[in-house]
This record gives sequence, structure tokens and C-alpha cells, in this order.
Amino acid sequence: MTQSNPESFPRPLPATAVTLPVAIVALAGAIVLGLIARGPNVLGWDVDITVAVQRMDGRVSDAAADIANVLGSTWFAAPAISVALVIAAVKRAWPTLLFLISLLVLRLAGTQVKPIFDSPRPTEDLVTIIGTWEGTGYPSGHAMSSSTLALGLAVIAWQWIPSRPLARIVIGVLVAYTLLVGWARIWTGAHWASDVIGGYLFGIAIVALSVLIVERFSRNRQTPAAT
Repeated sequence: MTQSNPESFPRPLPATAVTLPVAIVALAGAIVLGLIARGPNVLGWDVDITVAVQRMDGRVSDAAADIANVLGSTWFAAPAISVALVIAAVKRAWPTLLFLISLLVLRLAGTQVKPIFDSPRPTEDLVTIIGTWEGTGYPSGHAMSSSTLALGLAVIAWQWIPSRPLARIVIGVLVAYTLLVGWARIWTGAHWASDVIGGYLFGIAIVALSVLIVERFSRNRQTPAAT
């Protein structure tokens, strides 16, 4: 009886031929959407989406939004990535460590994006505002942080979890988490849908760029030194 070869771990990262276009498209889409949303004008579909989302009122929505707003903050995502970073260092998983460092550095650099677009947040004359939100709107920092954290951990889960069904379940939970954060930002009136989408696109670009950094590092290590 022939036995199949056991799967090696970590599983390989997506190829550059896939990751590079994803990074380019996500970053370009985020910039274009930011330019459209820029300035004092409000997009009509942003108002329509917020009004539709805010119809889901009730205690469950209120509690879910409170939880999502905490879990989607940079103050939660950055320590979470840092903990994963320490675990990777202890296990000497150097490519994973580099990946997490790249995620953290690029996300922190992303805090400087908002002033570039200078897009306003929702106002009470258009939608309901639940809470107090300061600063500009585009892109949503919560959406960027949660997507960076969720997609980054999804990449690691796919690489390291032996059971493919379990890995898919973990990835599904992570995706649901970042979608819940985006919903919460719209439901509370903290951000427009365009802000959330922009945050997601920047998060996707951050993860894709981090994968590219690790791929380049791995190729350099495998390249034999010239004699």
C-alpha cells in the first residue's frame, strides 16, 4: 500500500505572481476611492448604506458594536500582533517573525494616511451618531487595523495549522471578525462605508506587501553566495 508523502510545514506563501497584483490593485483602489471621498462632499451611497445599516437597532446590535469597536482598534491589534511576534521569536520561526514585524511597521505607518485625504466623518444632520468620534474619516483606522490583524493571522493559520478544515474555520472566523468591525463603524456613525472599504483595501495591501517582503527575504537566504 502506497502512502502519500506528509505535508510539509509551514505551507508556502502565495507566489509573487499573485501577491504583487493584489498589493498593487488594493493600494491603487484605496487611493482612488480616497480621492473620490476627499473633501467636504458626501457620497450619496454612503448615506444610503448607513441609513440601511442603522435600521438594525436593538440591544444585540448595541452590544456587538461596543465589542467590535474595542476589538477593531489599533490599541487591540498592535498588542495582538506583538504577542504573536513574541511567540514566533520564541519558536525561532524567523520568516513568520519578519512577516509580523512588517505588518506592525506598515500598519503604524498607515496612521499617517488620513491627513492626506482629509475626508470628514458622518454628521448628525445626515445620519445617527452613536458616541463621540474625532478626526477625519478616510480611511477607517479600525477597518485597517482589523483587516491587517485578521488577514495577517489568516496567512499564519494557513501556513501552520495542520488540519486544512480547521485552518479554513479559523480563517472564516477572522474574516467574520473584521467584517463585524466594519459594520460596527458604520452602525455607530463613526465612519462612512467608503471609509471602511478604504481601510480594508489598505489592510489588504499591508498584508500583501508583508508577504512580498518575506518572499524576498527567503529568496535571498536561499541564493548561494558567489565564489
